[in-house]
Amino acid sequence: MPEMKPATRHVYEDDITGAVLSSSRTVYVEPQFSTTTGEYIILWNDIKEVFTNAIHVKQKDTIIPFLMDENSELLQPLRISILPGVILDVVVDTPVIGTGIERLRIEIQPTSTPTSFTTVSEPTMPHRETTESSSLSSSGIHDDSHQVKRESVDYSLLPENNVLSSDSANQVLSFVPENNNNIVDPCDDASSINMSLRGIVDIEPVELQRNDEQDVTACFHQGLAYYEGKEVLQDYRRAMGWFLVAANQGHADSQFKLGSMYHGGRGVTLDYFKAAAWYQKAVNQGCVKAQCNLGVLYQNGYGVSRNYSKALELYEMAGRQGCSLAQLKLGKMYWKGQGIEQDYIKAFEWYQLAAIQGNAKAQYSLAYSYYAGKGVSQDYSKAVEWYQMAASQGHDISQCNLGLMYQKGEGTTQDCLKAAELFQMAADQGCIKAQYNLGVMYHTGFGVTQDHSKAVELYRLAENKGNDLAQYGLGTMHEHGFGVAQDYSEFIEWYRKAASKGNAFAQSSLANMYRNGYGVARDHLKAVEWYQKAASQGVAAAWYSLGTLYENGHGVTLNYSKALECYQEATNQGYAEAQNNIGNMYYSGKGISQDYFKAAEFYRLAANQGCAIAQNNLGVMYKNGENMAQDYLKAVELFQMAADQGEAVAQCNLGIVYERGYGVTKDFSKSMDWYRRSADQGYAKAQYKLGQQLKKGKGAPKDLARAMEWWSKAAYQGHAEAQRQIDRHRVDKKVPVPRTGACL
Repeated sequence: MPEMKPATRHVYEDDITGAVLSSSRTVYVEPQFSTTTGEYIILWNDIKEVFTNAIHVKQKDTIIPFLMDENSELLQPLRISILPGVILDVVVDTPVIGTGIERLRIEIQPTSTPTSFTTVSEPTMPHRETTESSSLSSSGIHDDSHQVKRESVDYSLLPENNVLSSDSANQVLSFVPENNNNIVDPCDDASSINMSLRGIVDIEPVELQRNDEQDVTACFHQGLAYYEGKEVLQDYRRAMGWFLVAANQGHADSQFKLGSMYHGGRGVTLDYFKAAAWYQKAVNQGCVKAQCNLGVLYQNGYGVSRNYSKALELYEMAGRQGCSLAQLKLGKMYWKGQGIEQDYIKAFEWYQLAAIQGNAKAQYSLAYSYYAGKGVSQDYSKAVEWYQMAASQGHDISQCNLGLMYQKGEGTTQDCLKAAELFQMAADQGCIKAQYNLGVMYHTGFGVTQDHSKAVELYRLAENKGNDLAQYGLGTMHEHGFGVAQDYSEFIEWYRKAASKGNAFAQSSLANMYRNGYGVARDHLKAVEWYQKAASQGVAAAWYSLGTLYENGHGVTLNYSKALECYQEATNQGYAEAQNNIGNMYYSGKGISQDYFKAAEFYRLAANQGCAIAQNNLGVMYKNGENMAQDYLKAVELFQMAADQGEAVAQCNLGIVYERGYGVTKDFSKSMDWYRRSADQGYAKAQYKLGQQLKKGKGAPKDLARAMEWWSKAAYQGHAEAQRQIDRHRVDKKVPVPRTGACL
């Protein structure tokens, strides 16, 4: 910091021996010149040397604030900027008169050109202490009775119903020591009490009390003008000076303003401790906005020890006076049970009060209350209504949620185009979930023209902000080559990223990769590990897959009881494949007592959900009459349902039905057709049966060579009867025997 050099001053009075101060007394002061700013300045010490009880200096009706540095810190020693030759007024508190104020005039008379003045170098850093070397008092005596604590100020005066939210505060990562339990008023300690700008009262109390009130209000509005840049260039430093002058005279809005400036850290170093101090001053005067914002500090423990009870008290004070944000905050505290017993009904009541005033966040919260049926009867129509109100104000999450309701047709007519429109509005504001949801629509073509490139673009936008669902989506796009080149390393990496963040679907997909050796080396142990992680989050597919590993002893010790337990977890969520597998275990008596009735019950549960293999299995039980009346027609119906879905086993069974005439007229052509469909999918039994049909000429001309081809494919998969047929016909040297490797 540059050295503060004492300057030569000429401060004198024209009648210093006068016992009674005259309102016409004039003091002539030679100003200093700052080479840094190019301004003339007068040091506050110089003024206090003559006018011990000086409060502030005015030019006409405007109070001149103290100068600050580029960090909005008050320069030390304190000083004001002046123009040579102007007439200023020094307002003093005259103890002789009690509450009276004697107004004196000073005239700035520079005695020479600026270059002849001894200069005062400006400090580059805030200077908090006045030392003998830095004091500019002509007596050389250190006097800190008029020093003030550094007050750096900024943050916008908030609209009546839009006080700073805790969400904004949470974005500021600022450590506040836990032992800051007490609010210290920056204007009430020993170093600043004499600088506190008390109310100005003239000898004529009524007239000048009114003028003083006008002066303080004028200071506030002058500060507001500088802060907002209205009719003047925006200047936070000057704004801070004006607010400080008014705040020190008890102006509540200015005190709130200073608190909110410290709270938000705009134009000043963020300081929750000082924010709390200024808010408390304003609260003491009943300032509603300050009550709310001080509540925010207590709720979050910023600048004060966290105290939910105190926050509730302050929010309720402001809320009962109509502050919509305080009402919203109260609602959230009741919703979460912070500092009070959780009460959704109370939360709903406070949300409603704020929502009626047009608070978009409260409208969103009210909509969600209706959607979830918490604190009020579930009502999707009401949810749509309140989401719409918030969405129309640009509330992105409401736009996103409203889009979901249009997409699902909840509380409104299903309208996917409207959903996409709302998702786009929210996505344009950076709503991650909306970006992801819109990406899903373009990915699937649900409600919009399918566009994989657009889906990838949207997934990337959401992924850039760390969204694990979008990472999972990018994994699926790379796995299947949708909108991007298919790339095993890429989709595995995306699945890993999402899985590491706890995305259960990615964990399940990663387990599938390890189980099947798809893009990675096959590793059943890792598959089990990732399935367990996904299953612990309730993913039914993971429970099902984990069950199959226990049932087959892959990566774990074979354990039918554990397999059944896993299948049951998935079944509890209605997972059809798990229901089918439980049916299989009851059917075969694997790890449990054989029970055809139970088997049929679980097969039916799965079949009713469209599970093709369960439809086939239930069809087998009807065909065989296992613990039920034999019913070929029902069996054929179930086989047909499964076969139409491409289930190879059911297609083979239909071939058998038509070959033998179970519940249908024998039809070798149809039999041949269904065997071929199944065989083409690699089902060994169908390949064997197709060879038999060709050997006998059923449904097609006899063709032993083709029959041998199909038997070879079946034998390659271990079908014993197909191998016997091959061995039996090898004696006929005219029949070529295909190499079993040909089916690869």
